[in-house]
Amino acid sequence: MLLSDVDTAFLQDDARTVAHDVDLLIRDGRIAAVGDDLSDAADGDVVDCSDRVALPGLINCHTHTPGVLTRGWSDDVSLFSWLEHTEQLIAAADRDEKRAAARLSAASLVRTGTTTLNDMWNTYLVDDLVDVGVRALLGHAMAEFESTPDDIVEQGLAANHEF
Repeated sequence: MLLSDVDTAFLQDDARTVAHDVDLLIRDGRIAAVGDDLSDAADGDVVDCSDRVALPGLINCHTHTPGVLTRGWSDDVSLFSWLEHTEQLIAAADRDEKRAAARLSAASLVRTGTTTLNDMWNTYLVDDLVDVGVRALLGHAMAEFESTPDDIVEQGLAANHEF
């Protein structure tokens, strides 16, 4: 793929170059070349980026992909009340509903420039996140509230160790 005539490109070289009016040749998901006219090297789609900015992918360091199920739910309560309410709602969702929610959430993140996320939800979401095209750091969620069952922390530690 060739990104042609990129208005502004924030490159991740040692100098952190900000280039203007350049072509970016993309191969295997990475920038293979930067230059003034790389049209001869293009071996796929050519995208006119004359009014576009190219920057590194964003990283969401704290997300809960199945949490998309709780948008608008109990927005008018304290954080800990909200966590208890939403924890119950998400716990009631079955595996397929959580997987669909994770795909929806990840697709929304990718659409807005996020290429990597950190998620504190079940590791069975790996394939769904890969299918959407996002990198992920995953682990099992662990939280302890008054309403949390006694063995949940031990289960979470064991699940993370196994993963």
